This record gives sequence, C-alpha cells and structure tokens, in this order.
Amino acid sequence: MGSDPRRLDGLSGDEAYAALALEHVTGGVVRAHDVGRLQGAYDLDLTLPRGRRAAVEVTTVAGPGVRHHDSLLGPRSRGRGLRPPRIELDGVHGLAGLAAATGDLFRVPHIARRAAKVAAVAEVDERHLFIGIGDGGLPRPLYLALGRPGPSLPDEEPDLEHEALTHLWLATAWSGSPLLCWRRGGGWSVHDPGR
Repeated sequence: MGSDPRRLDGLSGDEAYAALALEHVTGGVVRAHDVGRLQGAYDLDLTLPRGRRAAVEVTTVAGPGVRHHDSLLGPRSRGRGLRPPRIELDGVHGLAGLAAATGDLFRVPHIARRAAKVAAVAEVDERHLFIGIGDGGLPRPLYLALGRPGPSLPDEEPDLEHEALTHLWLATAWSGSPLLCWRRGGGWSVHDPGR
C-alpha cells in the first residue's frame, strides 16, 4: 500500500473507502486526484504493480427517497451493519439479471456523467468506475444478492455505453460484502476488499 499518509487527503468517505479497497484488491497504490486545483477531474489515480496507470471515478446510487448518509459505505468500512440473507430466485442464482440492471445504472444522470468523465481520460492504461450501491440503487433481490454472491457469477456483459471504460466495481453497504468487478475482456469476478 502507499507509504505517503497524505495520499488520500481531501477524499470523501466513499472515495477513501474505494481507494483502500482497490489498493487491497489490486496491490496498487492510490492517490487522490480530484483535489485542490483539479476539482472536477476524476477522483483517484491508481498505479498498479507493473506500472500500469488507471483513472478511477467513484460514485454512489440509492433509490428515490433513500436518504444519503455521509458515506453509504461507511458502516461497511467500519465492520458494522447487517449481512443480507442469501438470495435464491426460483432456483436461479440471485445475481441473474445483474448485467442488465448494471446497464440501467448508466441511464442514471449522475452515473452517466461520471462514466463519461472517466472514459474520456487520456494518457492512462485503464479507466475504472466504482459504484457504491445503496438501498434501492438496484432491484431489491439484486441489491441483497450483491451482499452475499454465491459461487456463480453472471456470464452476460453489461452495456456500459463507453468502450474506453475498462473496469466496473460494485460495492454495497452490507457488512462483510465483497466487491464485484467486471473487466472488459475478463468478465465478472468477486474480491475481498480487506475491510
């Protein structure tokens, strides 16, 4: 992990959580990017172990009427909160339909803007969008299933609208829930965020 204790200064709670989780999962080092004179730029610089560079944008989504807290991922990052029940839908794994629902997220105006912003970044090797999912951000069965995905992951590719976007990360506020990642050319994977 990064040795500069100030590398994450100026980040929101969600951005700091994403930075630490991505460092744990990728073995890379994250630095705040969207601070000071760079306000409005993408959120994080991620330098991967083999020197590849990634731009990361972090956002959250919750359903209408759901109050946004200081950090939707805050209870999770502190190890508190409930674990969702394991979900089975008519004998089908609970993540069936995730690719289509993820594509629907890109029609949410603030997510579409952030996806376009990070997809347009030049001079990096990878472009990542990290989405913290709050209650109502996805259909309820999918939201619950994200907190405890089973052994099988979707085969379907999400419709991300931006060919330059290389990685999509999904996280929930459920305590102990993993990160789900979709990588262009690599499909879906599950990761322990180390929190």
